[in-house]
Amino acid sequence: AELETDLEAATHRFLADSTRNRIEPGRGLWLSTIFKWYGDDFRAADGSVQAFIERHRPGPGPFTPDLPVRYLHYDWSLNGSW
Repeated sequence: AELETDLEAATHRFLADSTRNRIEPGRGLWLSTIFKWYGDDFRAADGSVQAFIERHRPGPGPFTPDLPVRYLHYDWSLNGSW
């Protein structure tokens, strides 16, 4: 149970980070490229990437599930220096 709580909290933090994801309920979703690369996993979990975002995002109220999705440039420096 604690693991699920920790994973949900990490998902909320990731979605709330505007350098990685921007959620504008009336306009669209600008998401991390991770959602494109692993889109099948998010669709399997919730039916669509948009539905996954709606279910897990921090913030008030629902948004239209057919919002357009655009993917942001992935910052490879997040992986650290090798």
